[in-house]
Amino acid sequence: MGESDKHLEETLRVSVQEAVSGVVDAEVEISVSKVIGSEMGLIENVGFLTGDATTTVKHEPGQVILLDFWATWCPPC
Repeated sequence: MGESDKHLEETLRVSVQEAVSGVVDAEVEISVSKVIGSEMGLIENVGFLTGDATTTVKHEPGQVILLDFWATWCPPC
């Protein structure tokens, strides 16, 4: 990760932590990757908004995946 990526990650981390500072039991984890062709790790057992089902996100060669995470209580989201 280059210096500009580290700066973006830290800026995002500070903004999100400020936004959730009043939320009880908020857990925040920030990771930034914006390199074309970089390998994406496996995201396992992600729950859906409704129901008890889960899913796994696995990157396949040639596939483009854009993940956008948000929360109703997060103003910057």
